[in-house]
Amino acid sequence: STMKGVAKELITGVHKLEGRLLLILDIAKVVMVPQLKEV
Repeated sequence: STMKGVAKELITGVHKLEGRLLLILDIAKVVMVPQLKEV
């Protein structure tokens, strides 16, 4: 595994498309991530 930190927790799968990668996210975990404050 090459993912670290939050990405490792949120990304549950990856699909290779023509010239792109499609990341599959765990939506339940994504909505639980605290929003970053704007600077």
